[in-house]
Amino acid sequence: MKRRPTSRTCAALAFCLALTAAARAGGATAAEKPGGEAKPKSPYELFLEKGQVKDFPARPWDQAFVRDSECYRVTTNTSMDVAEYVGVLMDAIHLHYCQLFGVDRTRRAAINVFRTPEEMTGWATKTCRLSLKGGTIGFFTTWGGGTICVVWKKLSGQNPETVLMHEGTHQFVQAVWGTQTLPIWLNEGFAVYFENSRFDGRNLDVARVPPERLARLQGQMKTGKHVALEKLFTTEQKDFSVDHYGAAWAFVFWLAQSGDASRRSVHQQALGTFVGECRRGRKDGRQLVGCLGLTMEQAEKQWQEWVLKLDPKDPYGGLRKDAGQTAPPAPGGGK
Repeated sequence: MKRRPTSRTCAALAFCLALTAAARAGGATAAEKPGGEAKPKSPYELFLEKGQVKDFPARPWDQAFVRDSECYRVTTNTSMDVAEYVGVLMDAIHLHYCQLFGVDRTRRAAINVFRTPEEMTGWATKTCRLSLKGGTIGFFTTWGGGTICVVWKKLSGQNPETVLMHEGTHQFVQAVWGTQTLPIWLNEGFAVYFENSRFDGRNLDVARVPPERLARLQGQMKTGKHVALEKLFTTEQKDFSVDHYGAAWAFVFWLAQSGDASRRSVHQQALGTFVGECRRGRKDGRQLVGCLGLTMEQAEKQWQEWVLKLDPKDPYGGLRKDAGQTAPPAPGGGK
């Protein structure tokens, strides 16, 4: 039987790690109250400071800082503070995945945090012979048993934490289901779903909408120029564009959040059945729609109508935070 960590376990571990990191901060400067009195910073404030994006002194990669967390080995040429911050953040996310999908913790994976995009590109070329596209701000490779790479800067409007959570989802999917098991639209749909999460030092807040992706998709839907489900299910990885990412996220979000508890249960069972079919090499998304008891036309219509009602200005799309699930329907256990 696979061990299934409880939410209390996940929260306790994450917070204990945050407290440990804060304690190591030692003589961090305290905030000043009016009147000159020092207000001690909370452990969470100290934890956040470790992950601040800033310019770090040049440091050769062969002299990088290395820190082992519960689930990852973090290597970085930024600072040991960033290494600690990334370890705490990603441990919380990883254990959340374990709880959600009912699997054991996967073996420790690697995370490389680079100071500049050029350093990341150089490492990818030299170490795993990857030729990165221009503008790449992070990636996951199966090299070394699974390695997440990210630049510790805000690039293309994306915070490094967002990139970490996106690529961390790919790492978890690869560790649990294998590299080629899930179709690209489901793999990326999960990744975009989780990249929008927020970590407060205790809990992972998921089920948030990416406002720009949502607004773009809604505009396309209104003019009939969006990536329809039929097209989404048949698009290969090499042809996946920004619009495919938006549609993939929206379909996963629809599966997770639409309808009442009874309907979401149907979605969860259908997704579990579909993942089982994917393991046997059958990855046609139309099979999933059939498991939902819908035709493609019905699924497209229901999905569009629901997405168009979401509010891109609200972090949860206008849905009450506690009205739906806080994560996509879990598609069954591990290997």
